[in-house]
Amino acid sequence: MRGVQPRYTGLDLTASMIERCRKRFAERSTEGSARFVIGDALTWQPDAQFDYVIASGIFGYHAKDTRDRIRPTLERLFGIAGAGLAVNFLSGCAPTRSPGRLYVHPADVLQYALHVQEPSLGAIAAATKAGPLVTDLASPPIAARPAPAEHPPAARYKDRTVLAIGAHPDDLELAIGGTLAKLQKSGARVVMAVISIPGDYQTRRREAEEAAAILGCELRILVDGGVTRRIEDMKTYELVSLLDGVVKELQPAAVLTHGPSEIHRDHVLVYNAAVSTQRLRYFDFLSYHPSFCRPVAVQFHPRAYVDVSDTIEAKMAAIAAHRSQFCNRGLPIDIYRDIARMNGRMIGAQYAEGLDVSRILVA
Repeated sequence: MRGVQPRYTGLDLTASMIERCRKRFAERSTEGSARFVIGDALTWQPDAQFDYVIASGIFGYHAKDTRDRIRPTLERLFGIAGAGLAVNFLSGCAPTRSPGRLYVHPADVLQYALHVQEPSLGAIAAATKAGPLVTDLASPPIAARPAPAEHPPAARYKDRTVLAIGAHPDDLELAIGGTLAKLQKSGARVVMAVISIPGDYQTRRREAEEAAAILGCELRILVDGGVTRRIEDMKTYELVSLLDGVVKELQPAAVLTHGPSEIHRDHVLVYNAAVSTQRLRYFDFLSYHPSFCRPVAVQFHPRAYVDVSDTIEAKMAAIAAHRSQFCNRGLPIDIYRDIARMNGRMIGAQYAEGLDVSRILVA
């Protein structure tokens, strides 16, 4: 930078990269204006605060825990930056993707930025060696959290099949993406059954496959064969027969589907058809929050909640995979994180998804 002689600290996890920098900038290292340190941005403890922090490429590779590290890492870096923090991501709206790379939706990046600038995080500069800060926004106070269940409810479906039914691609991800990922992580076989693809078959099927893979679930397109079809064009007995067939085949321990208060009439048709399948066998039957691309006021009162704090990033990534429905149309997806945060407040968790209960075996 012209006319500016900054003191510079370079941080990298890789020893070989740090050694290259030390050799390349040996003169500046000798005079004390630059130093290069091996360390992790999340846990490294600097001996002083910096004016500016620039984080370039640190979230570029899709390792197992990369998404979970984004928010606490940004909190840590924001805490040691006196004037500003700059960070970059690969865009979730990119038309092409490379394997092994992590892509983040721009709306989520904005959400991260707004989060680290919350007034309640003003004390973040006081971060110590105790680890990443825990704030009320990031995690409710210990006293507000419910006591952990001896047998977590999600584990009730371990080694059993959970059938999630949605009208079209993206409905399940919007409403219960975090729940499905959590059930899968708890050992359940989770099948995402999508009734039909109403248009742009190849694109939307590809997006649905990508989203299901992110959540770790199986995908079934019930009206398939490379054709598009609207649910409203199906006769009632056809729709019921379709769902009867998948229930008989999978013998699910639980079925999650649309509810009767949906604003989309085809979603209500799916709910009514799913209700009819209860005559075939006994299973837990639950309805999820009405799904929509644009915010709409709906009546929905959850009677059960699933803590999805550990799977919220998978949910958001799965939603972002449906680029044709959101990014390409200029529609943000941050509202789905907001809904999960609101539901989380109801149970003392960071994020949660709400369900209505039609039938469930409690004990």
